[in-house]
Amino acid sequence: MKTGRVAVGLLMVILGVATQATAAPKLGTGTRQLGLSGSLSDTDDGMTLNIDATAGYFVMQNLEVGARLFWHYDSPGNQTIADFAVGVFGEYHFIVPTLLVVPYAGASVSPGYWSGGTARAGDSGFYLELRGWGGVKYFLVEALSVGCQAEINLATDDVYNRGGRDGDMADWRLMLRTDFYF
Repeated sequence: MKTGRVAVGLLMVILGVATQATAAPKLGTGTRQLGLSGSLSDTDDGMTLNIDATAGYFVMQNLEVGARLFWHYDSPGNQTIADFAVGVFGEYHFIVPTLLVVPYAGASVSPGYWSGGTARAGDSGFYLELRGWGGVKYFLVEALSVGCQAEINLATDDVYNRGGRDGDMADWRLMLRTDFYF
């Protein structure tokens, strides 16, 4: 829950800072994007780290498509679970002139590989992950944004198994992110 409180706190700071005039976002056709997002949870049971890197291209105003790399590490109890995925994504930005933040929504599909000490000790395997998210970005300058997003991840295998619970084929996350546009 610490992660959730930190993410909500950051979102409130972003919205609070947004009382001043914001830079006009650079989201036109032909714009390229490099992004990094992540989350860190420290619970009584262990630690969870998620890192997501993206590279995108705006095919039309506000609509971005691209590639993503994702790495996840989880250490529930005395186990270690890790997975890695590479996939494609799409993201749409909703430019509303009266808002000082830019809402967005996106989805991705990624084949991945996981391994680690799950309930089926020593298992590993390939999986397919579908992911959807939504959030807000605040543009510090026209080519740099910070933001927060909520996402749900659905997998074809039990890759979100935490502490021996079977059947965890879905996972919710709050991620902090930064994006650079050029």
